[in-house]
Order: sequence, then C-alpha cells, then structure tokens
Amino acid sequence: MRAGLFRDKAMKEVLVMSQRGASEVFVDGVRKGELMTTDGLKINVVNGKVQARSLAFSFASAERIELRPHGGKGLLRITGVQPKVAERTYSGSITLSVVAGDLLLVNEVAIEDYVAGVVQSEAGKDKAPEYYKLQAVSCRTYALVNKRKHILDGFEVCDGVHCQVYRGSPPCPTSKPPWMPRVEWSWWTRTSALSMQPSTAIAVVRP
Repeated sequence: MRAGLFRDKAMKEVLVMSQRGASEVFVDGVRKGELMTTDGLKINVVNGKVQARSLAFSFASAERIELRPHGGKGLLRITGVQPKVAERTYSGSITLSVVAGDLLLVNEVAIEDYVAGVVQSEAGKDKAPEYYKLQAVSCRTYALVNKRKHILDGFEVCDGVHCQVYRGSPPCPTSKPPWMPRVEWSWWTRTSALSMQPSTAIAVVRP
C-alpha cells in the first residue's frame, strides 16, 4: 500500500529517525548513504525543493528523498517540526517530495502492516478478539477496493478519516498481530476502458 501521511497538515519540516537498524537514503533515485539509529534527518522545503541535513550528510534542491530500512525489518520514526506533530512510527519505506509548497510524505507499506496500523488507530483497546478480526477484514477490504482513491495525488489512500485513520505501525509490525485472521483473497477485476471502475475484492475468513 502507498499511504499519504499527515494529509490534514501543511507539512513544511519533519524529523526522521531510524529504529531497529540503519536505513538507506536515496536522493533523486541515487543511494547517498545510511541514516544510523544515532542520527536524525531533518527534512524541509526550501524554494520548492526538498532539503535534508543530519550529522552525517546534507542534501539541497532535491526533487525526492526516499528512506528504506535495511532488510525491511526496521522502522522509521517521524516527528512533525513545522507544524508540530507528535512522533509516529512506520514500517516500510518513506518518500518525501514537494507538492504545492508542502512536503508530501508517502509510506509504502505491506498490506498486513497497514491493516494492523489502521485497526490500532480506529478500533482502540480492550475489545474482544472477534471484534478485531472483523475490523481487520473490513479495513483490508476497504483499502484494496479503494486503491485508486488518491491515485492522482501520488498515493493510494490517505491517513485520515477521508479514507481510514492510519497513525503508523503497531509495536511489532513485522509479525502478524494475534487478533488478525487468516484471509484468503479472490479477485474479480471489473475494469471498463470507459468507466474505469476499481477492482472488487472478496474476502473469505479461514478459521
């Protein structure tokens, strides 16, 4: 999934830190180095471009910066500096670019980790296991059916109530949460060259 982050904010500056290992840093598609767990990368908008600086390196006038945790097991912690937003933690990669003078942050994340994050954000705590199972199926179905909802914005779903509230990954995003059911997916693509209707997904929950 490609989720647009902080879509209810006009983000001008963020701080990104790596957790559970280093993250590779790519600037305009070229690998420039690694963001270590002891460092932080401050990224902001300058003259319509992306500027980034840390203790180890700095980049100016970039079109796009991407951070990828090593081996897909690490996490990225993001804190809003301007405006101020409390820290959120994400699995998967984060891409930053500038659109209409603001930072556009896109989290490319495995569907299971995205669903776990949505359920954590929307369902709350201390519910019965069956409640979380139904919520997980509902969230995943919505995400897959609405993957074209923000396609013109450069991502698939946003992180707000316009789509599904997604505030990052649960504590162990690389493992299946205990409440998440096994889901078998069957796809029937119903795409017309004229209507461009999105695909429809049907989920069958296995015991």
